[in-house]
Amino acid sequence: MNRMAPDFLKYVDAQGRPLWCIVLQLAFGLLAFINEADVGTQVFTWLLSLSALNNLFVWASICLSHIRFRRGWAAQGHTLDELPYKAQFGVIGSYIGFFLNMVALIATFYVSLFPIGADPNPESFFTTFSPSPPPSRCTPAGKSKRAADRVCMCGRARWMC
Repeated sequence: MNRMAPDFLKYVDAQGRPLWCIVLQLAFGLLAFINEADVGTQVFTWLLSLSALNNLFVWASICLSHIRFRRGWAAQGHTLDELPYKAQFGVIGSYIGFFLNMVALIATFYVSLFPIGADPNPESFFTTFSPSPPPSRCTPAGKSKRAADRVCMCGRARWMC
């Protein structure tokens, strides 16, 4: 276990069912019934915009981490032949992906601020653009390292076998 989840989720009963994981899934599944409430469409719009924005931020951070990894890999004197997997479009694909994700985020911000066919209003803006993505809180911690100082070999023994 990589300790990426709380310890109580490791519990498995005698028949091999991860009970607390199932309970957690069922609890989140109950969110579907929010649609039956009077404010169901507002909650659905909020959850949809939150998941869409998180998707854009996550893919932008994946592209950025690939760019930073490859820069650190080259700065430490490694070649691409040492990698067991190379991205089909290389680092250029990550630059293009990062750029397109940023364009999509800017467009989403603009359309949320100035809705098509309506006057700008704060309620509309915060309903459609509610940024609270995890990568925006995590990324600054690793930015202080120079390319030559980044750890690129961590876990290498696992994938070289």
